[in-house]
Amino acid sequence: MTSAHDRLAIEAHEKEICRLPAKSYGTTEFDMSDARLQALINAGRKAMKEYFDHQ
Repeated sequence: MTSAHDRLAIEAHEKEICRLPAKSYGTTEFDMSDARLQALINAGRKAMKEYFDHQ
């Protein structure tokens, strides 16, 4: 049920959503290495920059 609701919300606000490249990261991965954490942060920053550059 929640995934259907999430999908509807995402479809309704597609232009306001920045997709972050985090497929290989777990939502509860709290003990990742500093290098892995920095890679995630850098990927998020890059995705946001590209998103705002195309707005």
